Amino acid sequence: MCRTGQQPDPHDAGNRKTSDAVFAALLEDSAEELYESAPCGYLSTLMDGTIAKINTTLLSWLGLEREAVVGRMRFTDLLTMGGKLYHETHFAPLLRMQGEVGGIALEIKQAGGGRIPVLVSSVVKHGSTGEPLLIRTTVFDARDRRTYEEELLRGRKAAEEARKQAEADRARLQDALAVLQQSLLPAVLPPVPGMEAAAHYHTASPDRLGGDFYDVFPVGGERFAFFLGDVCGKGPQAAAVTSLTRYTLRAAAVHDPDPVSALSTLNKVLHERYSDSGDPRYCTTVFGILEPGPATGQVAVRLAAGGHPPGPRPARRRHGRLPAHSRRPPRRHPPRRALRHRRHRSRPRRHPSALHRRPHRSPHRRRPHHLVRGRGPAHLRRRPRRQVPTCRHPGPDRPAGRLRRRPRRRHRPPRPRRPRPRPGNEEPTMNPLKITTRDTATGPVLAVIGALDYTNATTLRELLGTLTLQPGQRLILDLGGMEFCDSSGITALIAARNHAHGAHADIALAAVPAHTLRILRIVGLDQIFPLHPDSDSAARC
Repeated sequence: MCRTGQQPDPHDAGNRKTSDAVFAALLEDSAEELYESAPCGYLSTLMDGTIAKINTTLLSWLGLEREAVVGRMRFTDLLTMGGKLYHETHFAPLLRMQGEVGGIALEIKQAGGGRIPVLVSSVVKHGSTGEPLLIRTTVFDARDRRTYEEELLRGRKAAEEARKQAEADRARLQDALAVLQQSLLPAVLPPVPGMEAAAHYHTASPDRLGGDFYDVFPVGGERFAFFLGDVCGKGPQAAAVTSLTRYTLRAAAVHDPDPVSALSTLNKVLHERYSDSGDPRYCTTVFGILEPGPATGQVAVRLAAGGHPPGPRPARRRHGRLPAHSRRPPRRHPPRRALRHRRHRSRPRRHPSALHRRPHRSPHRRRPHHLVRGRGPAHLRRRPRRQVPTCRHPGPDRPAGRLRRRPRRRHRPPRPRRPRPRPGNEEPTMNPLKITTRDTATGPVLAVIGALDYTNATTLRELLGTLTLQPGQRLILDLGGMEFCDSSGITALIAARNHAHGAHADIALAAVPAHTLRILRIVGLDQIFPLHPDSDSAARC
């Protein structure tokens, strides 16, 4: 087509005709050529399997001549022994019942003795009256697919062997860890006169060594010593600390059975072993001495604990009264219930939600016989209500009139009390963790503000991962704004020290709060971390 007023270009028309002629020449393939040069094998067989027609592609795969195949061989002669059995038991019966079969994996034999994996599909051709005439079969080369499947099978077999080997290695490791764990615990607890001793130990994971330990042993005479503790961390390092702690306590108890002396010896040994190694591990231990009294039948226990601060002591009563700081302040006004009528005090208390509604009683409901007047036992009869006259002072000219019942008071529900906060019992509010960073001439300064607990300790760890320290610098942790610190926070401080030493730098703690400083002194970390009153003095040192 062309625009109005324009004539078509004769050169464009000639080029279009030439391209159409070339395209038509490419498509001028005969059906015979398409059949013979197809990318797959074609063959037609009679109903008994005799090959009537086969294309050149399949002959080239087999390495045979057409004269030796057509009319002389059957389709089963091209298959291997396993393929023949499958053809007779599955392929041929399905083809007779369904009229077609597709995608069957078989193997055909080559003239040189080789084998080619193929996928075979067949369909039965019927005549005009419906009788089967011949079978048309296509054969696709599946050598690349077979190679890929074999690689998958080899990979699966290797994965299964690796899994079995890993399970065997894990079983051997668990057996070794179990033997090592049992060596750190007593086999049998000795009997203690006047007491019963029992223990049950279960690790969190059979693949890791636990850090808990315990023991009961005699220390001379009728006295027995016992200890129970936990080491920071798990694994072989924790097992080493457990072994050192256990045998140190046993040796110290034999030398001096005083609990405080035994824990002091343990603290000195652990500090000498782990203070200079860059791995400041610690443990929590409770050590005690049992002294049975044969005359009284009682056992005296002396205890000492180390590793964690002691818990709060409960308030003791003095002459039947609590101390002044633990007593409830007296009320200035009497409670509202005490001002009510005596009749309401004897009623059972009901839930506040049930005081706003009265139970519905049907007028047709029958009362029990002991509640009806004049029936039942005398002590269960319902007493008549008190009746008062209409006039309080009847006289000769003022009759008393008929009696009426006293009006029943309406029950009012009590007002809900608002809980009054007691002095000293207010729950402390923790501020969220906030960490600010500033650079100084000696190194970075991290100001920790808020609560450094289990939920926020990862924030400090992640910030340390992004912090770059140069050799010779000093990392300063300003803890002046830290309100709370638990064991996770202590572990984060130790991780900061390891990060600084890994970069060949130094670390210092500034403005440590009193509660955190007490914990550092108890676990011995005050001798590992340099402590300064503020960040400026830490930067000048």
